[in-house]
Amino acid sequence: MSLCRYLVKEISTLSTTRFVLNAAHPPSSSTLLKLQDKSYFSVFAARGENGRIQKHIRNPIKSVQTCYKHTQTENDQDLADFLKDEISAEEELVLGVPEFKHFKLQSHGTLVNLTRKFNNEHVSVSFDVNNNMNVDADDDLRDDDDDDDIDAANPDIVSYPVFAVKIERSGTVLEFNCSCNTGLNDEDDDDLEATEDGQNELFRFDDVKISTNDNTGYEAGSEMMDGELYSKLMTTLLERGIDGVFVNNLIDLSTAVEHKHYVKFLKTLHGFASGK
Repeated sequence: MSLCRYLVKEISTLSTTRFVLNAAHPPSSSTLLKLQDKSYFSVFAARGENGRIQKHIRNPIKSVQTCYKHTQTENDQDLADFLKDEISAEEELVLGVPEFKHFKLQSHGTLVNLTRKFNNEHVSVSFDVNNNMNVDADDDLRDDDDDDDIDAANPDIVSYPVFAVKIERSGTVLEFNCSCNTGLNDEDDDDLEATEDGQNELFRFDDVKISTNDNTGYEAGSEMMDGELYSKLMTTLLERGIDGVFVNNLIDLSTAVEHKHYVKFLKTLHGFASGK
């Protein structure tokens, strides 16, 4: 009989059989209750009514618990070994956090928020890395047959954020839902109306709405928007610091935050595969 089965049988016997510490002086019911408390378990011998001496047990409750320790499968071990190397490689990538002029940076989990005061307005830019678009920055280079120096095993990943810009003034909020131009869909990017600074090359707003405390507001999509109106709304963003420099820094920040969470995910997954 295995140790685990033996201990389970022993505990079951202790809870159902009337024992005596010796044949002449059976314990009271209160003593039996105390024996079921793990703090009273130690090395002891007990004799049942059938006269058979039971084997010695030390802390049986604790011993039974260890019987249920996680057992790795072969794939679990392979996964844990792979993740160990993967984590080591990812931790070699040091991604710095850029500085944002005029904006205060805050983060909570996967949520990132940047805020500033502009005249009598409160301006905020926020994104969640879970909604990012991760792009292999070496895709274009890898298509070049003459380039043999690209390491396909360790591509550079750029994490483009989908971000919201809110401009609040006197209880009224003008909100833009923006996305970065990744270059993956050049035809759509060519259809954008360019501002004087060519900001459409970096980002665009997909829709905009204006709302008050008691009104959720109507969302106007940019796809069918008049080109001049779109350009003037883009200028509204530029005047408040949402320009090319800001968006470039935002992409760098998003990539750094995403990488940090990816490494954390790998470590957590490694712990799961290792049974820790």
